[in-house]
Amino acid sequence: MSVRVQRMRSPTARRRSSRHYASVAGAVALHAGWTSASANRVLMALGAAVFAVRVVGDFRSCGLFKRSAADRFARLDTRLYVPLCFALSTGCLVLAVA
Repeated sequence: MSVRVQRMRSPTARRRSSRHYASVAGAVALHAGWTSASANRVLMALGAAVFAVRVVGDFRSCGLFKRSAADRFARLDTRLYVPLCFALSTGCLVLAVA
């Protein structure tokens, strides 16, 4: 007889998944037209600000001004994640202004 052990999710993982669901719900609301035009602009400006903060980084491990550049994540951050976040920030800003 084998016993199956269920892995419990940590509270941090639960919070992350609930934030994910909230962001998906917000995207659905924006796409479905359930929000007003001014709310759309505010949310797009907020998204642009969040991605711009990610581009600048935390001055330690991610962003343009990171200290470490030797590990794999730092290289991928420089080559992929920072330009992607910059493009997303710019796109959100264009949509917020338009």
